[in-house]
Amino acid sequence: MTLVEVLVVVVIIAILMSLLIPAISAMRAAARRAQCQANLRNIGQALVNFESANGALPAGRDQKYWAEHSWATRVLPFIEEQAVFDDYDWRKPWWNMGEEGNWADPWDLEYVNGKRDDIEGNLALATTDIPVYQCPATRHNFKGAIDYGGNYGPDLPDMEPGFARGQSLESGMLVAANLQQTVGSRRRGVRLTEVDDGLSHTFLVLEDAGRQPHEGGMWANGHNCFSPETSVINADRSNEIYSDHGQIAFALLGDGSVMTLTEETEFSVISALSTRSGHDAHYIE
Repeated sequence: MTLVEVLVVVVIIAILMSLLIPAISAMRAAARRAQCQANLRNIGQALVNFESANGALPAGRDQKYWAEHSWATRVLPFIEEQAVFDDYDWRKPWWNMGEEGNWADPWDLEYVNGKRDDIEGNLALATTDIPVYQCPATRHNFKGAIDYGGNYGPDLPDMEPGFARGQSLESGMLVAANLQQTVGSRRRGVRLTEVDDGLSHTFLVLEDAGRQPHEGGMWANGHNCFSPETSVINADRSNEIYSDHGQIAFALLGDGSVMTLTEETEFSVISALSTRSGHDAHYIE
């Protein structure tokens, strides 16, 4: 081949590569979105099966014994994580290190990255990476991360604030229970028959990818529930609807289906979908 012919081949290859690389990148992004949706469907099936077996959904955050247990811990047997569930001590907080009085700082990344030799007990289990709880599009700098948060309900100005029955943060699907200092706190989770708006019109779990441990970013932490309070999706990783999928985020509905929310989704729709008994399904077209 002449030098000119070689240069032509090089140029053609460069052009083809410039066309292929974006296509490959788009395919990978599509695969990550599909896996994230599959994760949410699996979580939804686990929650429905839990409700069928126990008569109610798990509490999103269970403060019994001041332990702050998580809904994501309760459903471990339903996502093929029975061994982790069996070793968990429900009488102690999720960050407990085993021995009485042996407490860890769960916000210390040395603990949640497994860099401490003395890590044991519930916190050692809490640093188990569970694939179904992690979006493949999100990078994590600690172990035991979760990219999906339970729906407390919207904390709106026209609703009475608080976690007690009838208040704003008790109006969702995965609500707090056994709150030690809250009069009127629920003692168990929500029954599916309490959802008056229709399961297909009510958020169960929402994407909130990439939160840090102190923001509820670990699956064992009962604070991995939140209240959708802003009208902008993908604006803040800290306890709001957020994803690493670009201009969309996914939400699991009570019937097990997954909804795609865009950054243009109106807050009236988000707030309507966040309540289980607001009789506000007319917001959704």
